[in-house]
Amino acid sequence: MDGKISKKYYRTDYLFIKPKHLIYSHFPENVSHQLLTSPISAAQFGVLPPLNPKFFLIVKNPSANLKKKNHVSNRTSFEYSLKDGYYLRFIVKEMKNDIEIELKNRVFILTKGARHIAHFSFPSAGYYKVNIFYHEVGELKSFGCGEFIYIASTGSRTEFPIPFSSTAKNLEIMSPIEMPLKKGKLYTFSVKIENKSNVAIIHGKNFIELTKRKDDFFYKDYVIPKDINELKLGIADIDKNSYEIILKYHVE
Repeated sequence: MDGKISKKYYRTDYLFIKPKHLIYSHFPENVSHQLLTSPISAAQFGVLPPLNPKFFLIVKNPSANLKKKNHVSNRTSFEYSLKDGYYLRFIVKEMKNDIEIELKNRVFILTKGARHIAHFSFPSAGYYKVNIFYHEVGELKSFGCGEFIYIASTGSRTEFPIPFSSTAKNLEIMSPIEMPLKKGKLYTFSVKIENKSNVAIIHGKNFIELTKRKDDFFYKDYVIPKDINELKLGIADIDKNSYEIILKYHVE
């Protein structure tokens, strides 16, 4: 959609698909048309999450054996690697009375080298739909490539920091990845970033710089002041003329 106008877009997602991947989105009535060495039943197909072939092209070595419906407590994570040139985005929606409500600050992607870990937390017991979108690096368009459901047995107050787009290259946020931060509590702030010279904790007019090591790793042990309600992480080039905000935390 471009505003209220629909536009056709050419994609090749369904060309030359492996049968073992196509079975996640299409179930032939004729068993022989599955083209699988071991065909699956309709009941087995009903358990599979609806993932389109692009998911399998982009996502490598997922840690979880995802199902259409996955039972968890109040938090969970999903680890994976990605094909070069792509990144994933997850949208979490609470499902109540046939209504889907998008939740904010309930998913956070932690990067560790070539692996990515999507962390999820759920505010209460219930059903939560996770929609997966893929982006090509440098492109604004995103496309859905699958979805699945988490069924949470309890709720959690834990949220994740709010990310902002930036010029950061190979950014890895290591800690903290949870909020709200507690006033008066000591936290270790650690970030790895390839193309910036400065990282700072920012609140009000205060800029507390993190210490940089030779491996592009920045860190700082910092006690959260008792007179603030939010805190930000910023990055800057060597001249430090201005900081780009990369994360925002709520404080309580």
